[in-house]
Amino acid sequence: MEKLHRIKQSLYIVLFLVLFFLFTISNNAHALGISPAISEGVSILRGTEQVRKFIISRGSDDFGDVKVVIIPEEGIKDIIKGEKSFLILEGQDFVEYEMIIHPEATANGEHKGIVSFMAEPTNFDPHKDSIGPFIKKGVFARVYLSVTGDEIVSYTILDANIKNTETDKNIELSLGINNLGNVSVEPDYIGIIINEINDNTNTTSYIINKNKIPIIELGINNFDFELEQKLIEGEYRANIHIYKDDKLGGFISTNIFNVFAKGTMESSGELLSVEAGKSEYDLTEDVQISAKFKNTGSVPIDSYLILELYKENVLIDILRSDEINVSTGAEVLFSKEIKVSEPGDYQFVGYVNYSNKQSGSIVNKFIVSQKEVLLMKSNDFFEEATVVFADVATPVLTITAIASIVAMTIAFDFLPFLQYIFTAPILFFWRRKRKGFGTIYNSLTKIPVDLAVVRLFKV
Repeated sequence: MEKLHRIKQSLYIVLFLVLFFLFTISNNAHALGISPAISEGVSILRGTEQVRKFIISRGSDDFGDVKVVIIPEEGIKDIIKGEKSFLILEGQDFVEYEMIIHPEATANGEHKGIVSFMAEPTNFDPHKDSIGPFIKKGVFARVYLSVTGDEIVSYTILDANIKNTETDKNIELSLGINNLGNVSVEPDYIGIIINEINDNTNTTSYIINKNKIPIIELGINNFDFELEQKLIEGEYRANIHIYKDDKLGGFISTNIFNVFAKGTMESSGELLSVEAGKSEYDLTEDVQISAKFKNTGSVPIDSYLILELYKENVLIDILRSDEINVSTGAEVLFSKEIKVSEPGDYQFVGYVNYSNKQSGSIVNKFIVSQKEVLLMKSNDFFEEATVVFADVATPVLTITAIASIVAMTIAFDFLPFLQYIFTAPILFFWRRKRKGFGTIYNSLTKIPVDLAVVRLFKV
């Protein structure tokens, strides 16, 4: 019993040493990544070849060359052809591997399997390096395919793009086509109808004949075509039709593209700055805005500044400067005065329009206020004016009094006036008693007159 216990202990020790050895002894294994991890929907005509591409990438911590060995599963081993190994060289992040699928004598039907991509150390020599085993690392891809004896024609247009151009340059069309069948396709022709966005009656048609169309191989194909320029300035969109055996095989609409005037594409500019003359203005002042712009293109351009004025994030005005012609490589300074009617915080967005293009925009701000310090100065002014007025008032009053006395002397009899001044106080001592009322009569009717007014005049 004790002997059996010792044997178990020995086995545990050996197992521990093996695990310790596997996980602690350094080795030259490399980590890998793969894209895509699944290849499916593949229909193959027996006796033909198809190519499926995979991106095999090295681990971020790896260095040196990495050898990758391809190992197909037994069930698809006779179908998968191509290189059995390849290298990811030092300095390369990935390698595009082409897997050739070639069923020669494979039975019709569905087939599936796993293809492994294993990384092997490139500097491991089992004859010299006898430290122990190394750990292999790798990735795998699942492959699903269908083998048939019938031809399948199936394709779709993935994308269609037309670049902006000018009236003196041809139209450049790019097509992406995915052949989903099991045979190559030769279209009869491609029909193109271009419509102006703002005028549906303005249409232009093109036909690309068979002899100018490349064969659409299995998988994704990218083709470039050049069309003769027949369009005027404007904004357009094209509809693309592909015909095979007089049947519509694919249809797609392109992006919206522009046809500019000659030289427009060569024009470019950069807005260097947009700023206010100072950060704060009084309400009575005009706000001065300036912008610096540079012509970075190869042709002269006509340009002007646009300012969008906001108050509390609400657009209140859009202003435009005078137009300036800017020569190649030159810098110009735009200026614009802004008059605001209310105090507050303002923001403005500035950009330059040129040759049907627009520069980048710059945002800035300024403050408009009514300063109290100005009112205090105004009050001080009036106080000083009052003091000066008091100093001047004495001689002015004296002259005015003398002038008044002279005028009164001329206008009235002066002696009766003096008599009245000196004799009038005596009346306080023996004044006759007078009636406090009287009656006014109409001289003809002898009837009393109500509210009559009596005025005495000295003749």
